[in-house]
Amino acid sequence: MRNDEVARVFARIADLLELKGESGSRFRSYQRTARSIEHWAVSIGQFPREGGLKNIPGVGEAIAKKTEELANTERLPYYNRRAAELPPGIKHLLTVPGIGRKTALPVAHDLQVSITEDLEVAAEDGRLASLPQFGDKATENLLRSLRFGVGVARRARCTRNDILNTAPWPRFQEIVQCKRKLALAPATG
Repeated sequence: MRNDEVARVFARIADLLELKGESGSRFRSYQRTARSIEHWAVSIGQFPREGGLKNIPGVGEAIAKKTEELANTERLPYYNRRAAELPPGIKHLLTVPGIGRKTALPVAHDLQVSITEDLEVAAEDGRLASLPQFGDKATENLLRSLRFGVGVARRARCTRNDILNTAPWPRFQEIVQCKRKLALAPATG
């Protein structure tokens, strides 16, 4: 496996641990490991098997064993077990503006919502507002982003560069849609 592939797995483990509410030091160690491995000049496969991985900043004995297992077998049962503990669809919820790591798990677990359509229904019928993380304003903003497309709540999704880009004709419709979204989006100050 390449360093970036191993790093991606450890970054996902960090995300899973953070979603599960694990201690900050635990998921941060996986984040540090992911960054270190990704930017390390030597390939993971070239490290000596005995203790070589511990030279990477953030890699302790447990993570070194997981790294070796992942590099040798291209599988990591620890990651699979952790991923199975989370409700299905949580990755999709994390792509919706207004749903972050702290709110995705309660939405998926308590409301049993895993797709955008169910999220919109939950927001409309008031179930979403019943969660402590969501008030009326947050629910309203989320509904607006779901109704007008994912890019409306966060203007960065449709930037000035998208409009100024001198793209070929097939992209014309996309540019027009971006301009419409920007016109509909509330001004941020």
